[in-house]
Amino acid sequence: MGLLCLVCIAMWVVIPRMRGVRALPARRKWIQRAMELADVQPGEMVYDLGSGDGRAMVVAAREFGARAVGVEIEPVHCAVAWLRALFSGVIARVSIRCADLRQVDLADADVVFLYLAPVLVDQIRPQLQSTLRPGARVVSLSFPFEGWQPAGIDIGHLIFLYRMPPQRGSIETYMRSTLT
Repeated sequence: MGLLCLVCIAMWVVIPRMRGVRALPARRKWIQRAMELADVQPGEMVYDLGSGDGRAMVVAAREFGARAVGVEIEPVHCAVAWLRALFSGVIARVSIRCADLRQVDLADADVVFLYLAPVLVDQIRPQLQSTLRPGARVVSLSFPFEGWQPAGIDIGHLIFLYRMPPQRGSIETYMRSTLT
């Protein structure tokens, strides 16, 4: 039993850090606010990139009636996300893909939710621009996309909303446009 615990801890904490990325769990109220800012509607497809334990996909499915896909590279996180969806009663409306978020087809996404380290935000930008259809929304916790002007910001929770195709600009240009 002790060995199993050590293996789980290694897969949950150590291995992700060796890859240069550590888990960034989001609070439920931040996720709720992000989904509200993105105006998630029943039946829409929400992708949670770097889904970790699956809490964002569960919120999207349970509280907004969306269909959701969690994308997570770590197998232990995928298993935990599946269990979270099962015990939350939303397993029929979600799926978990144990895959690299940079290699997932997002063509059917209405909303992409992410809480990623800045290095991953920069890496995922070209994929979002090339695969998301016009009108799709991207909502990012804490880390904005450089060179993209947000369509909305929740300053209190540091949440950034973008609509595809993104407008060139920055947080500053967004703030100036809302103050005039």
